[in-house]
Amino acid sequence: MKTLVSVAAFLGLVLNSGLALAEPKTFKDCPTCPEMVVVPAGSFLMGGKGRYEKPRHQVEIKSSFAVGKFEITQAEWQAVMGENPSSFEGDLIPVDQVSWSDVQTYLEKLSTQTGQTYRLLTESEWEYAVRAGTTSQWACGKKKDCVAEFGWYRGISDRKPHPVGQKKPNAFGLYDMLGNVREWVEDCYQPNYEGVPADGTAKPVSGECEKRAVRGGSWHYLQKDLRSANRHGVFAIFKLNELGFRVARDM
Repeated sequence: MKTLVSVAAFLGLVLNSGLALAEPKTFKDCPTCPEMVVVPAGSFLMGGKGRYEKPRHQVEIKSSFAVGKFEITQAEWQAVMGENPSSFEGDLIPVDQVSWSDVQTYLEKLSTQTGQTYRLLTESEWEYAVRAGTTSQWACGKKKDCVAEFGWYRGISDRKPHPVGQKKPNAFGLYDMLGNVREWVEDCYQPNYEGVPADGTAKPVSGECEKRAVRGGSWHYLQKDLRSANRHGVFAIFKLNELGFRVARDM
């Protein structure tokens, strides 16, 4: 447990001190596959002060896992699915107008093509990945002004998504975790964290799951709302022009 805590503490110290982190380990399973970043194991305090962000609770990510360096782009989607449903066209712009079920189809096909098991991040993994060792409201610092260096939001986005990777990465080497497009995650949405596993996995679904959790905010959000703990539920069948996703896979 001490080792896991020290990972988060070290990352937070590096961010606050302005020191540079070592280059993150990245890989691609095929030329047109998403580039993946290896995220280390660790633990963190999940949640915030918002109505739907409680109770705050400790989560322990026991094993390293891989996370998409960028949100899935239209070119990456088209390479697997053979079509492009997006409202805002551009090969390097995140895909949008995809339902949660559409995403599952993409993940199944990508997994078949590569022989690896791709999936969505769980909600706990997503917050762990965006925080990257930080404990402040915004993953980039204590004041919302820092968000301008890391993400696209209303006021600087020209009310549209932008090509991935134009802003700064976080301490794990992940881009656009704040803003650009909101991101589907695996979990069935519930308005609190009661009964959520403390090991980073998703709470098992019992019965019908109409809404799935989405994280990260988008080009349509206000700057102040791109907090690490901010979360919403969206009907799984919805296809929205500011909602996309990034992938994960176990190591």
